[in-house]
Amino acid sequence: MRRTLLLIAVVGLALVAAGPVVAAEAYLGIWHEVSEDPPGLLIEVLTNSPAEVSGLRDGDVITALNGVALADSEVAYPQQLKDALSGLGIGDVILVTVVRDTPEISLTLNGAALLTEFPLEEIGELVEEAGENDQLVLKAERYVRELEIPVTLGVRPDTAGMPLPPNSELEIALPDEHPEVRQLLEKLSSQLQPAAGEGALAKIHSARGIEEYNADLQARLIERASPNDGYKLTRMVYLLRDGLKGEAITRQISDRLTGVCLNRHTGGFAPIQAAAAELLDLPGMYVVAPVLQSGLSAEEHVDILELMLETTAGYVRAAFSDFSEEELAFIASQREQLSDVFSQHHYVDSEDDDQRRIRGNLELISLAKRIDYEQLMLAELTLMQLAHPTYLNGLKRDLTAEFSDRLSESDLLVRETELGKIVISGTGSTWRQGEAAAILIDLGGDDFYTTTAGSGISLEHPVGLTIEFGGNDAYESTTRYSQGSGSLGCGLLIDCAGDDQYVGLQWAQGCGYFGCGALLELAGNDVYRGEEFCQAAAIFGTGLLVDYAGDDRLEGQMKCQAFGGAHAVGLLIDIAGDDYRYCKGKYPTGYGDPGIFDSWGQGCAQGFRSLASGGIAGIIDLAGCDYNEAGNFSQGGGYYFGLGFFHDRGWENDRYLGSRYNQGFCAHQAVGVFLEDGGDDWYSTRQAVAQGLAWDECATVFIDYAGDDVYQGGTGFSQGASAHNAFCLMWDRGGRDSYLYPPGQARAGGNDYHGGTSLSLFIDEGGADDFYNSAGSANGLITGWPEYGFFADLPGTVAEILQDDQWLDYWHDQ
Repeated sequence: MRRTLLLIAVVGLALVAAGPVVAAEAYLGIWHEVSEDPPGLLIEVLTNSPAEVSGLRDGDVITALNGVALADSEVAYPQQLKDALSGLGIGDVILVTVVRDTPEISLTLNGAALLTEFPLEEIGELVEEAGENDQLVLKAERYVRELEIPVTLGVRPDTAGMPLPPNSELEIALPDEHPEVRQLLEKLSSQLQPAAGEGALAKIHSARGIEEYNADLQARLIERASPNDGYKLTRMVYLLRDGLKGEAITRQISDRLTGVCLNRHTGGFAPIQAAAAELLDLPGMYVVAPVLQSGLSAEEHVDILELMLETTAGYVRAAFSDFSEEELAFIASQREQLSDVFSQHHYVDSEDDDQRRIRGNLELISLAKRIDYEQLMLAELTLMQLAHPTYLNGLKRDLTAEFSDRLSESDLLVRETELGKIVISGTGSTWRQGEAAAILIDLGGDDFYTTTAGSGISLEHPVGLTIEFGGNDAYESTTRYSQGSGSLGCGLLIDCAGDDQYVGLQWAQGCGYFGCGALLELAGNDVYRGEEFCQAAAIFGTGLLVDYAGDDRLEGQMKCQAFGGAHAVGLLIDIAGDDYRYCKGKYPTGYGDPGIFDSWGQGCAQGFRSLASGGIAGIIDLAGCDYNEAGNFSQGGGYYFGLGFFHDRGWENDRYLGSRYNQGFCAHQAVGVFLEDGGDDWYSTRQAVAQGLAWDECATVFIDYAGDDVYQGGTGFSQGASAHNAFCLMWDRGGRDSYLYPPGQARAGGNDYHGGTSLSLFIDEGGADDFYNSAGSANGLITGWPEYGFFADLPGTVAEILQDDQWLDYWHDQ
């Protein structure tokens, strides 16, 4: 049985392509699936929803609506629910008849009712609190009753804010990177005339052509993207409205970050954080930092570092100044429960059995809106001013000269401050354990860090900075928020040399969670290992990992290697080297497939579905023969208003292995972009659903620019597929390619979730002798099929085939 989320009753909408005006939508708030005994809809109730507030419970079976019994038909049940809600608005009441077959639990203390509904885990606490002669009686009785419950519809969470302005008014507006693709799509959609007879071409065209269906799809995506839940980021909105701009927006992001990294000796690494802030819709960020200079004594250097420490801490505290002490304590205590549940489950409000934890997590998500993210970005930018090669070289030179007579000692200078110690350490091999210094400058040696190592972990310790100048160091942490991470704070770890190893459990290696973190690895063949939320992961903040050189190995399990949660940016940038990335997953997939794991990594942006829109996550790799392996929902994609991308800018041969929803994907109102600039690349999936796909009100762009590539699409829904009001472009721009996917490319539909249509476009350019093992695909063929998919294997480029409408010569009716 398919589990469906019903959030809305349809109300009046007014929208135009240039600027939608979206009315607030009425909200019920239930999951449902078909029940056979009794016949009806078995429901789960979302926490704090109108359904819960009105008295509906998990396990209720809806049998009638507004006094009208549901027809005895599994197909008709969901539609009858939609029909009953149609036309209702916020504040309207719907009468829901349910059959309730659940135990009634009561607890009495000395004969007096104590609780009638409570989490069972509280029983132990109540027993402990009872007196020696008190009598506690727990009673459970099972009843089957039919109840009529009036439910007052409320405001759908993701439409509570003001609608976002149209794309034409967003400052990020860009022209298409390749306008000829849009022109080809327009030609295929509007100028092609139906063929005579009953062939596939005749079937896909109405008398008015399919351009009206494409306009309807665009209007639907504009409608879905425009309401604001307070967490949405404008680039995701922009691309959900106009998926073909995915290439232009992603290249703009990638070009800017690549330019910063390649010109680090001029501008340092701080502009990376400024770019991350801009992706978080905070453009033009800069700080006036203390002057960083060389030729100073150690004490003078520490004076500047102490000032930087105080300035950064001031920004962090300003970011949380709107919260009471009780709220701050709640955030500190609840944050780990939220990330633990989110790691294991997709839906933190419906898949957890602990109602107390659910309510706490919902409150925590709501509180995140009140963070002053501008102050948080200023804090991390202040720290990142120190990541300038000129300053780092001068700092090392000054300290090495001053302490040359005892350079091998551990702690050469220690200063106590209100925010923690500032320590300058020598070249000896040191085991750093216990409470981490607020700032640690280590001049060399093979050091062992079991501290948080350059992390801000709380408002009491809001700033962490570690600069490691040399040695083969090991950073191994059994605590959260470590190795250049920030939670309720900001962190920065700079390792300048050596073959280093990083081991973390959760929120480690350049991560931000209610904060900001960055890890800069400037040299060496390094190893990164993490369990959950590691290697450039972020929720409500930013997480950055930049590895500058070496053949590196990155291993993660869940939500690692560029993960962007709600209102967050996670970026993994690798400049050089043949790298190995593994993010397979920790828990069995929710789809129930044996041997398959969900991992949500390698450029994945995911929101809290129905609660908070996702952020932005991306991998940018500049060079090297890389191997990338991941589980479900990985390698450049988004889920629930997230924007995830993977851009490999090198020309070497890369390998990508996934399992389901991989290599340019999106699901449930999201955006995915996958760009591969060159090389003979290999794409494969253990299962299906890979290499360009969009599922449910989404937009995906997949482009491989050059090389003899191999695409193994698995068993279904791969290689330029779209369904349920989605758009997907898969485009290979050159080379002799092999497409191993029997169902064929550019499939579209079904569209039973919302009605309407989807749009898929598959293009192979260049005229090389490509191999297809599907019956409907061939070299030199342009064709199409219903709801709506277009396949185009071209003898040259798209621009060439458009000249004088040459593409008409290659059209064949299926």
